[in-house]
Amino acid sequence: MQKSSLKKEAPGLAHLGVKAGDVMKMDKAGAAGAHWEITFEDFKKALAPYTLDYVAKISKGNPDEKLEDFKVKLQELANLYIEKNRKVVSFWTMGFNQHQRGTWVNEQSYMVHFLLGKQAKPGEGAFSLTGQPSACGTAREVGTFTHRLPADMDVHIPKHREVTEKIWKLPKGTINPVGYQHIMNIHRHIESGKIKFAWVNVCNPYQDSANANHWIKAARELDNFIVCSDAYPGISAKVSDLILPSAMIYEKWGSYGNAERRTQHWRQQVVPVGDAMSDTWQWIELSKRFTIKDVWGEQPIKGGKIPNVIEAAKAMGYKETDTMYDVLFANDFFKSFKAEDAIGKGFDNSEVFGDDRRVMGSDGKEWKGYGFFIQKAIWEEYRQFGLGHGHDLADFDTYHKVRGLKWPVVDGKETQWRFNAKYDPYAAKAGNGDFAFYGDFAKPLKKVTW
Repeated sequence: MQKSSLKKEAPGLAHLGVKAGDVMKMDKAGAAGAHWEITFEDFKKALAPYTLDYVAKISKGNPDEKLEDFKVKLQELANLYIEKNRKVVSFWTMGFNQHQRGTWVNEQSYMVHFLLGKQAKPGEGAFSLTGQPSACGTAREVGTFTHRLPADMDVHIPKHREVTEKIWKLPKGTINPVGYQHIMNIHRHIESGKIKFAWVNVCNPYQDSANANHWIKAARELDNFIVCSDAYPGISAKVSDLILPSAMIYEKWGSYGNAERRTQHWRQQVVPVGDAMSDTWQWIELSKRFTIKDVWGEQPIKGGKIPNVIEAAKAMGYKETDTMYDVLFANDFFKSFKAEDAIGKGFDNSEVFGDDRRVMGSDGKEWKGYGFFIQKAIWEEYRQFGLGHGHDLADFDTYHKVRGLKWPVVDGKETQWRFNAKYDPYAAKAGNGDFAFYGDFAKPLKKVTW
């Protein structure tokens, strides 16, 4: 893909030798996640075109507002930010993040705070307000994207797969190292006929995707089978072939992560309506349908294959007839969390004990519960991923005694301001003075030739 640089874009790219009208090739997608170092002089050179006149001209949105009036506002805003003793917090929301240049503009926002020394301090910092539970706690932190693993780990990194396989007690090489099926890819492959089955959980893609009409048409008219777990008849439910009634937030036990890193837990308050059960229950029941023999043989993947690990599984004590439920959930670790627990006393738990609705389980028999505290077991397994790595979480019981804690939680104490040695034990441990931006996400930095 090619495009000509526009007049309003060219000045900002002048330090790279780009002029208005130059043809730019969109061929750097593979390097989109790269980081590299530049000198402060190079940095200033890149910012030089962004004078008050230039910024006002390209950013004014209201056609009825006079340019000079808008410039006054911009200058007032800049003056507030640079005032030495003024505390500043910058907030933004989804439109900012999901913009075509969302990553770039996020980096610029943090950059402003770093340059002014107004980050990682009480009352000062850049703050992305994206904390809906289904995005922050269910997907990013926990790792339910196809390329993610718990505690912000990544399937592409061998060490991360090794750690995960060890915690989950899987044979080496079980985890797929290729994660590429993002939501838009799934939409496209349903439309093209490549994907014949999809299961919608915790989101409403046929309602909230841009230009969704043709995705809806594909779901309704093509030879596929769409399942939707939901509590309401939204568009995603209406285009589905099967709707699984799902328990709402207080009809089940659960936890979520907020935008400010705060993790919170809750107990089930009421019995779900009708035959509804939690999404977790639905997935765990599905795991009973697949045996080691079914899924741990050699599997083709994009660009290669996953090896046969059945013999390795047998060497670990598994049998070919063991289901994924036996391996992942009904194991000794999970069963060590007894159903009768002080934290659950006086509260319903439809997954652990069943309830008076007498819902049918996936085996066609009355559901009477797992018989062990499965929510606690899942949590205690999950928190192992972050301990000692700057993503420490408290134990299950603690979260039911407090109103949430910001991770990392070390020695029972939350971290109010991350990277600040006064509040963050990992920053203090780094021995880098008052602030330490620890972690290896952008290391090693490298020079990228454009």
